[in-house]
Amino acid sequence: MRVRYETPDYLKGIAVIMMVIFHFFYDLNHFKLFETGIRKDLFWTIQPKIIISFFLISVGLNLSITTSKGINFKTFSFRIIKLSILALGISLATYFVFPGRWVYFGILHNVAVSSILAIPFLKRPKISLLTGISLISPSLFLGYKYPFISLSKKPVDHVALFPWFGLVLIGIFLYSIGLHKLEIPNHKLKKYICYLGEKSLVIYFLHQMILFPTIYLISRLL
Repeated sequence: MRVRYETPDYLKGIAVIMMVIFHFFYDLNHFKLFETGIRKDLFWTIQPKIIISFFLISVGLNLSITTSKGINFKTFSFRIIKLSILALGISLATYFVFPGRWVYFGILHNVAVSSILAIPFLKRPKISLLTGISLISPSLFLGYKYPFISLSKKPVDHVALFPWFGLVLIGIFLYSIGLHKLEIPNHKLKKYICYLGEKSLVIYFLHQMILFPTIYLISRLL
């Protein structure tokens, strides 16, 4: 039975809380219920980057944990298929809600593809670190944008494969130095945050299905 480490779940749990809060205010702004400056203020524009970073580092950690004794390709393939189906669902849903700004490559698309690309790096943590830093540095320090498929309008959610794949690789290295075993200090919310992290995929897929129509109905009533 696989040992479940609390650090990756805690990291994802924090990301889940930030994501739900961000999308709550994003939806309020979208339906003009509350002006947040969400598209221009540094406070808001930096949050998606932090959320994505936490999720993708966790992907690298979890990939290393689940393959530490070798890759079970049946289990691995099932997870990739599940992620791909959910990613397709996100694409279809946003295509009908935001026709010109639909999500053609969001976080789930990235996780599915990155998980496959990460396989050769799983037992090579130092190469993984160097490659990850090399992928991230041009964008982080020079503002370089990697060529990628683009639409005429910016999608509502977009997590391009590069440079973001670099964070998955860094997560693989962090596993090699034992970050996954880091003990989170006890506090009252710790178990709840870890639980949110454990259920992060379900929450990611469902939270906007609840938030968006609810806030829309409130906007119509007001």
